[in-house]
Amino acid sequence: MAKPKTLNSMFPGLPKSRLLKQATRINIIHGSTATAFKFDPKFTRLDLILPQNRLHKPSIGLRQFWKHNLPTLKFHNYDTEFHVLKVQTDSDQELAKCPTKVVIHTESGNQEVSCEGISHSDILAKVVQLTGATPVDPEVLKGLDLNTVAHQ
Repeated sequence: MAKPKTLNSMFPGLPKSRLLKQATRINIIHGSTATAFKFDPKFTRLDLILPQNRLHKPSIGLRQFWKHNLPTLKFHNYDTEFHVLKVQTDSDQELAKCPTKVVIHTESGNQEVSCEGISHSDILAKVVQLTGATPVDPEVLKGLDLNTVAHQ
């Protein structure tokens, strides 16, 4: 019988306890001072556009941004819509033309960040710069104390 798919591939090294696993996932998504930012309310939506093909090297940074940074941004910007559009291509020529970008929507227009061949941390820095996002207060980022959770 096949093992059920778990989130351990996304969150490696989680504790065995179910409660500690959930608390650790929350702390990871909650972010750190380097990854947790709050957008101005005028930014209404953020779109990620990337090819469906996982082996497309120019889009690896955007995939990592999607996996590592987007959950934290969504957590702290609950009033902003986030969409991921995966484009299906049938040939290598179409794949080469497929956009790899982030589109930031405001009340007055759109801004685009080309993400081809850029690391996820550079993409985050560009998104923060274009949105004028502010770091989340470190007091808010304390997260759950796993020692307290373990004893409950």
